[in-house]
Amino acid sequence: MVVLMAFRASLPGSNVMNLNFRDFQIAQAMIFAIEEINNSTYLLPGISLGYKLYDTCGSIPRSVQVALALANGNEPSEPSKTPCTRPAQVQAIMGETSSSPCMAIATVIGPFHIPLISPFATCACLSDKTKYPSFLRTIPSDYYQSRALAQLVKHFGWTWVGAIRTNDDYGNNGMATFTETAQQLGICLEYSVSFFRTDPPNKIQNIIEIIRHSTSKVIVAFLSVLDLDVILYKLSLHNLTGYQWVGSEAWIFDTQIAEMDQHHVLDGAIGLAIPKAHAEESVCRHRGDPENPQLSKDGDIILGGIFSFHYSWKDREENYTNKPLPLECNRDFQTAQAMIFAIEEINNSTDLLPEISLGYKMYDTCGSIARSVQVALALANGNEPSAPPNAPCTRPAQVQAILGDTSSSTCMAIATVIGPFHIPHISPFATCACLSDKTKYPSFLRTIPSDYYQSRALAQLVKHFGWTWIGAIRTNDDYGNNGMATFTETAQQLGICLEYSVSFFRTDPPNKIQNIIDIIRHSTSKVIVAFLSVLDLDVILYKLSLHNLTGYQWVGSEGWIFDSQTAEKDQHHVLDGAIGLSIPKAHAEESVCRHRGDPENPQLSKDGDITLGGIFSFHYSWKDREETYTDKPLPLECNRDFQTAQAMIFAIEEINNSTDLLPEISLGYKMYDTCGSIARSVKVALALANGNEPSAPPNAPCTRPAQVQAILGDTSSSTCMAIATVIGPFHIPHVVTKAGTHPSSEPYPVTTIGAEPWLNWSNTLVGLGLEL
Repeated sequence: MVVLMAFRASLPGSNVMNLNFRDFQIAQAMIFAIEEINNSTYLLPGISLGYKLYDTCGSIPRSVQVALALANGNEPSEPSKTPCTRPAQVQAIMGETSSSPCMAIATVIGPFHIPLISPFATCACLSDKTKYPSFLRTIPSDYYQSRALAQLVKHFGWTWVGAIRTNDDYGNNGMATFTETAQQLGICLEYSVSFFRTDPPNKIQNIIEIIRHSTSKVIVAFLSVLDLDVILYKLSLHNLTGYQWVGSEAWIFDTQIAEMDQHHVLDGAIGLAIPKAHAEESVCRHRGDPENPQLSKDGDIILGGIFSFHYSWKDREENYTNKPLPLECNRDFQTAQAMIFAIEEINNSTDLLPEISLGYKMYDTCGSIARSVQVALALANGNEPSAPPNAPCTRPAQVQAILGDTSSSTCMAIATVIGPFHIPHISPFATCACLSDKTKYPSFLRTIPSDYYQSRALAQLVKHFGWTWIGAIRTNDDYGNNGMATFTETAQQLGICLEYSVSFFRTDPPNKIQNIIDIIRHSTSKVIVAFLSVLDLDVILYKLSLHNLTGYQWVGSEGWIFDSQTAEKDQHHVLDGAIGLSIPKAHAEESVCRHRGDPENPQLSKDGDITLGGIFSFHYSWKDREETYTDKPLPLECNRDFQTAQAMIFAIEEINNSTDLLPEISLGYKMYDTCGSIARSVKVALALANGNEPSAPPNAPCTRPAQVQAILGDTSSSTCMAIATVIGPFHIPHVVTKAGTHPSSEPYPVTTIGAEPWLNWSNTLVGLGLEL
């Protein structure tokens, strides 16, 4: 464990170093917590925590420097044969307490996936998980503080105020939110100035003059302690007292500031402070109200469901004086019913999961991302208000899998939160291509194709009809932005030009949506590609109807193109003639187990008592061709591994002809040419594991022994990793000859043999035969 703190800070214009008591106190608190954990017999039994604490002296460059030292170590050089990549030297970094250093550190160490946890960096900008994926904090974002400060000013009837802020990320972002909220509440700012403690004296003097000549008597100060020290000294020199100060949490409860204010400049200052935490006897305690499912059923295995039974909720203005009430919901219900029906069918079946019953807990999220994350954690952790005093905080997940939500943005939030728990998260409708990133969303799965394919197919569809001058409109979320980005890239490659490409969200202000209507009205293109959700289409459809904007050719994504309710609502025929891509309906068939796709037939095969699989690249490449998305893709047309395959055949024949190696047992083989394609390698590996029968008999179980006793090949490391990942759960040995680039074979159950092909094959095959 590591802490980065500015224990010391330099005073402007001097070489004197002052001790930063707040940061030093936080570091001491961390040491105390670590010692408490190490002395506990049940928190982390058998594990001791250590720490490395650095003093950054308030310097951003030094903060980044020590963060990299923590990630990489401090050795001056490595032995020549040691790889440059290695595990991080620490498991987490604690600190800094300032937002700007945290942004710099999080940017640098983010790619290493080392958690950075700050106890005091409040800038709302740090909530952006795309920029700072590994940043965490134990304090609320300034988004809430800034809005609450504006409400506080409004509460006292102060409508003519001045504002001063630290010129860094903390001050600028915090004051920007305050200013926006203040304007909405009818509060006017006479001035809004910024400075940093190292600024030249004349700039700081200029701020003093602005305050002196202003008519407002209320000053909202979004300042750090060090910057307030500077301005407080200057205000004291000019005896500028009698102002009502409204302060942010950074200085309003700092005892040293009160002691330094001997001229009573800040008398009567009010603001928001961080409540003190009190240690309780119970280590594990539920925070907030319990989340109870809307639909539930007990079973041996419990599945979680997260759906938006309702699409919206009642808006209400929070006053920051009382605890917010639960959401009051104002359709996904069909998906939830389908899940219940499937569970009941499985429970009533005698051969699918015999002697095991499935249960479920389903939650209605009302389309809220925040609530979706909340109920996902409830499914992972349970709803007990607290754990027994001596019970460990870690325990198995309460559900074995979570199904839903149908929105991509919501699924990204859920998958980010529950990914570390390794709970499978399965969505029937989240199509954003971004969710295919297994480094970010390792446990996310879906039963629908990625928008990567839909976006490209939509571009091909537009090209097919000769529409080369078009407009584009999208939902301003992950689904719309990612889908339209792929469409735009493909369209440009196909010679399609976009006159405009606009985005909006259903909660946007009316003037923004009206601006989009005006763009469509004054455009010359008559084809509109719409990557929209149903809810967003409802909003824009209503506005288009009011302006009688008909006669356009709409090209739609699956999000709305086959929605029957949308067609019913379109009474003004705005969408007449719309075309797009939809999801084909699935039909339940009598046979439960059915082969998907064309059967994979081996290029070389021979029957035997024991059959071995071979996956090799007889050819190193295949003919490139452009898919049209109108016909089923043709099989690969291949344009050397052949020696390895021949060595395997020779070894098998030698074993079969021998009277003492495997007496009374004959070896057979099925060998496939993958043409160096990872996708085809995985496909034929599954064919070797499952067989090629088009379907199983109606009463036959879906589970059965593997069709081969071992799989040999491929020689490429990447291909082997893909194959081993897929067939690992089947416990089929996977043996390779040369794939030795992975530093550790622990995650992949692969056996590597040496460089004399036929002799090594012979020894390995005999070993496999004797074992099997």
